[in-house]
Amino acid sequence: METTPPLLVLLLHGLLGLSMALSVHGKVGENTNLTRESFPPGFVFGTASSAYQVEGNANKYGRGPCIWDTFLMHPGTTPDNATANVTVDEYHRYMDDVDNMVRVGFDAYRFSISWSRIFPSGVGKINKDGVDYYHRLIDYMLANKITPYVVLHHFDLPQVLQDQYNGWLSPRIVYVLCSLA
Repeated sequence: METTPPLLVLLLHGLLGLSMALSVHGKVGENTNLTRESFPPGFVFGTASSAYQVEGNANKYGRGPCIWDTFLMHPGTTPDNATANVTVDEYHRYMDDVDNMVRVGFDAYRFSISWSRIFPSGVGKINKDGVDYYHRLIDYMLANKITPYVVLHHFDLPQVLQDQYNGWLSPRIVYVLCSLA
């Protein structure tokens, strides 16, 4: 039995939310005829995610542990004890996800780069598998006319930097992030 790809469900859910939010300005039951022309010229239609929520493969391809991995190791942290080991597996299914963005009519995708996937030790040696993944994702987006909006940090600090510097409580971590940018 074929199922709807999770990212498509998320995208459609976002469109429904946007439509509902905009309909608040109309009268109850009034058809707002929401179209691209309803928005100002240059408005960018897009979707967004965070690496930890969608990539999956948290323990594979050279990625180091991040603070969320450590946090979610404690049973009961989430109702179903979910982790990022699987998620929607964008790491492998990024082409399906981008194809769905095109199908829905999006112009852009704001996504985060997992610091732990690029620098498993927080700094130093680069994980080539991680860099290659983001190259594939961005190249496929550009080939399909989806503009990438990249976020360098989306609350998934490498655990080693949390341990070493006490995370964002230390001003030293700011210099580490700046050196990566």
